[in-house]
Amino acid sequence: MRTVIFGCPHIQATTTLGSEALKATVEWLVSYCRQAQVTHVVCLGDTVESVTKTDLLANLKVKWVLDTFKALAASGTQVYWLIGNHDVYSEQYSALDIFEDATNFRVLRGPTNIEGLNVSMTLWPFQQWMDDPLAWPKHKDELISPRRDGRPRALFTHCPIENMPMGGTKDQGADLIEISLQYDLIFAGHYHIANQFLAEAMSAQTPVVVPGCLIGHDFKDLGWFHGIVVWDLMPDSQEYPTGLVHWVPNPHAHYFFVGPSAEYQAACQQQPEITQLRDRTHVRFTDKVDAAPFRQWGLPTVQIRPKHTQVQTSSHKSFKLEGDPVEDLQKWLSASGKNPTQELLATAREYLA
Repeated sequence: MRTVIFGCPHIQATTTLGSEALKATVEWLVSYCRQAQVTHVVCLGDTVESVTKTDLLANLKVKWVLDTFKALAASGTQVYWLIGNHDVYSEQYSALDIFEDATNFRVLRGPTNIEGLNVSMTLWPFQQWMDDPLAWPKHKDELISPRRDGRPRALFTHCPIENMPMGGTKDQGADLIEISLQYDLIFAGHYHIANQFLAEAMSAQTPVVVPGCLIGHDFKDLGWFHGIVVWDLMPDSQEYPTGLVHWVPNPHAHYFFVGPSAEYQAACQQQPEITQLRDRTHVRFTDKVDAAPFRQWGLPTVQIRPKHTQVQTSSHKSFKLEGDPVEDLQKWLSASGKNPTQELLATAREYLA
């Protein structure tokens, strides 16, 4: 069993940073899954950037992404797509509700257990009540269930987790200690900085893996790693029951640096590949910073909050669909048995308002 996990594509409608990288990233990711004989793919959520600004172009980009993964699923790979907090309109609707499931491809809107494997996979997409700390005691039994058998349990989630050691802040939500006692391995979306650590509870240590942001979108996504996590689990291996986790950087990602020029030059000397990124590297030079300690990608580091910055900008191109957006929409409606002319306005009002 080989699983690819990633999160936070944050697809936007307009020509914004990372838009060209989205198409290249998806094509690379699907190609990687085919070549590496990946059996399962889990997207940890936040497919869109903002549902309040989601419009035709954003939805067409999302459709292209999902259709690309549906083609991968049609060849046998199981694909599970979680709803993230950026995807929800309300308790009833999300930005992905207009897209249908397909063979081996499921959009998960509620807590789901995947059976029939040598590991128990539990998936927690985001739900609107998760933003209310007072709601957790009422709902946590829906998410944290007792073990039913001796199989290892892996959790894939896009919910806020209390005391998550990210960015110098402590989130509110699921209790990390409580869920770590129920699972052998946790993959957490929602957080953009790639990270890996052990959650200690009683005498147990549960690995927590945060794949981070797939592409990197702005200076909040600091760090030199944006990509995917690959989880290999074989019942007869020495790594059983938690398996082996390794990180694969996205060759089309954007990278961000904030800090003194000397530190940037030192980073370039340590990692010469940084200088080859060209318009995908974004730098803010400043000698006045506030540092908040946190752990990125399993390594001690600091988060920099810039003051009085000098900005080095980069050029970027827009991500275009294969055809004309209007033609794509007409084909989409026609394939659904609808009249493109009559249904266009109704579809826009219903889904894109």
